[in-house]
Amino acid sequence: MDDPAADPAELETSLRFIEGVNRWLGYTRSTVRRVGEVCSPTDVVLDVATGAADVPQALLLAGHCTGCIGLDFHGSTMDVARGRAAGESRVRLVQGDALRLPLADGSVDGAMTSMFLHHLDQPGVVQVLSEMRRVSNGWLLAADLERSRRALFWIWVMTRLSGPMVRHDAIASVQQAWTPEELGNFARVAGWMDVKVHRHFGHRMVVTGRSG
Repeated sequence: MDDPAADPAELETSLRFIEGVNRWLGYTRSTVRRVGEVCSPTDVVLDVATGAADVPQALLLAGHCTGCIGLDFHGSTMDVARGRAAGESRVRLVQGDALRLPLADGSVDGAMTSMFLHHLDQPGVVQVLSEMRRVSNGWLLAADLERSRRALFWIWVMTRLSGPMVRHDAIASVQQAWTPEELGNFARVAGWMDVKVHRHFGHRMVVTGRSG
């Protein structure tokens, strides 16, 4: 799914499948709940690596913010997000690099990312978390998979009926994921303050903090 040359139809199918799994297992719900604990209804939120922009729409539906910026690197993914967010004027979609966010310092009230950091190596994770701290004027949140043998088994079971793109990426994602201790430490290295690590059902973790 990270390949810019990925088939657009297969990419959209895969994004829809992942959105369904996240909803069914409560992944999106746990992320939205944690955002609700740290944000204000008047906040403007940046969602880094937004994918199909389902999380920004869930945040708005829950009344947790007044507007969302969904950023993703790949044009095909942005096309899917534009289709899904059509008619929702409070979602602004931006194509850009998470390692060099195209936003000014302190230009959003909160910055978050979900199901993205396992795609990066350690320097990349710290760079993204540092960029999120730079552009946020307040809270920070990173949600992701937790690496473990049990998680690997369950993700294998969960994706047996999915397409080949999802099956491949799901296994690779768990294998490349971080532990809660690792991700919490990366956030501290990136300059996050008041770092807290929360573990959720389904081998899911959410790290929260503040920009200063």
